[in-house]
Amino acid sequence: MSKRNPTYQSQSFLGVVSFDPATKQVRVALNSPQLYQHFLKTVCKLGDVVSLYITSKRPKRSIAINRYYHLYLSLIALSSGHTIKELKFWVKGRFLTIGITEVFGVKTRITKSTADLHTGEFLELLDNIEFETGVPLPNTEPFNKALTPKEFEALKVNQKKIYQRLTTKIKGI
Repeated sequence: MSKRNPTYQSQSFLGVVSFDPATKQVRVALNSPQLYQHFLKTVCKLGDVVSLYITSKRPKRSIAINRYYHLYLSLIALSSGHTIKELKFWVKGRFLTIGITEVFGVKTRITKSTADLHTGEFLELLDNIEFETGVPLPNTEPFNKALTPKEFEALKVNQKKIYQRLTTKIKGI
C-alpha cells in the first residue's frame, strides 16, 4: 500500500492591519512579503483555488495580570467598604458596557467580560478604575523581592493599612 501525497500545502503568514492613505483602504501589511511570494511561486500554480484565513491575534491578559486585578479590587474594597463582587459589577457596568437591550420588557445592560480584553485594553481598564476611584494602583515592586514569609506577611499588613486609610473619590463606591 502506498502513501498518498497531500493535495494541499499550507503556510502561515503574519502581518499587521494598517490604513493606506493613498487608497483609503484598510490593508494587511505582511511581515514577510518575500516568503509570501516564494510560496505563491513554488507551491501554487496559476488557476489554483486557494483559501485565505485571517485570524486577529491579540495577546490575552496573563494570569499574573488577572491576579493583580483581583488584588487591586481587594484594595479598593478595603477603602470603599464594598465587596470584590460588587466592585466587579460596578467595573462591568461603568467601563465594559457595550449596549442596552430590552429583554421581557426590561432594559438590560450588555457588557463585555474582562476575559475578552486583550492586554492593552485590560491595562487601560485598570487606569480608568484608578482615575475614577482615586485609589492608586498597587506597587508590585516590594513583592518582587526575595522575602521571608514573615517579611512578606508584614508587607501585606502594611499595604492593607495604607489602603484602609484611603477613601474613594466618588460617592457610592
